[in-house]
Amino acid sequence: MAHRTRPANRSEQEIAGYRDVLQTIHTHPQNIALTPAVVLQLHRDLFRFVPGGGGPATVNGFASVFSDVDQPNGSGPATKRGNRHASTLIEYYGINGELLYSSFVPASPGDGGFSFFGVVFPDARIARVRITSGDVAPGPTDSEKDDVVMMDDFIFGEPHSIQ
Repeated sequence: MAHRTRPANRSEQEIAGYRDVLQTIHTHPQNIALTPAVVLQLHRDLFRFVPGGGGPATVNGFASVFSDVDQPNGSGPATKRGNRHASTLIEYYGINGELLYSSFVPASPGDGGFSFFGVVFPDARIARVRITSGDVAPGPTDSEKDDVVMMDDFIFGEPHSIQ
């Protein structure tokens, strides 16, 4: 893809963003301080060509794979922290902050099994997702009383810019 060519599809949009960010990084790497502001700017540049990449956007669906959800429906013997005392809860919000849907992530069978949870709406109305993941941080505390949960493979619909 030529440098000044306008991306024709999603794949080219992603490539154009990577191209521009890599050019920035490789041009003067010694002058780039790794600060939150710089990381945010590189992120904006990376998604500049992708719909919804330059500002707020909504999607029609969002899902994730969870590992080792032990407590069904957030219940269990330990004291829970987080929204509604859940071990693992996923909440979907609209552009005005209204709660669209929330649900506990189902427990996985056995120790270290996988759970999947996601929601799809007929239109792009999800502006924010909040995930309460387990009730303790990863470490040596995974026990019958504590639920350490990890996440991977976030899946979401095509972003639509908020006008």
